[in-house]
Amino acid sequence: MAIPKFNFSVKQGNTGTVENPAGLVMTIKDETGTTRDLTGAEIIFFAQWDNAIQLRYSSGAGEVIVDPLEGKVTVPFASTVFRDVSSRKNVRYELELRQNGEQRTVLEGSIAVVAGFNDD
Repeated sequence: MAIPKFNFSVKQGNTGTVENPAGLVMTIKDETGTTRDLTGAEIIFFAQWDNAIQLRYSSGAGEVIVDPLEGKVTVPFASTVFRDVSSRKNVRYELELRQNGEQRTVLEGSIAVVAGFNDD
């Protein structure tokens, strides 16, 4: 089964994503399309630009929000996260599920950074 791909946009100095003020929100499903029970799982979000991992958020550290029974994962972004990232950067991300000895990438894609004005 191929890793699902989802590209999204963030605006410099804004919270969340352009598409969703809560951030990157998804429901993890198994190969049959059934919502996956995430009880005991850790979710890791990685973002890379300039050939290095620049962001690493985890549910274990409280940076990624998980609703285990609904299989729902939310990766919120503060206004400062992409403030200084150039809109010309190639930003890639992966969302990884770690559960019961399994470690799998469950979503990946690109993040388009939209230039913006900031006075904070």
